[in-house]
Amino acid sequence: MQEMHRGFSGEVERYKKFLLESDFDIIMNYTAQQWTTDLTFPAKRIDVAQ
Repeated sequence: MQEMHRGFSGEVERYKKFLLESDFDIIMNYTAQQWTTDLTFPAKRIDVAQ
């Protein structure tokens, strides 16, 4: 995977589908700046100028 500002490559949709369709009780992400966390919790743009 590549850095978030460059986008992701590889089987991104397959990984998202795996997260959504698996029967997890808990998902633990230990590093915030990692592609697995970035795909699990997509960033939302917040306009603070309002």
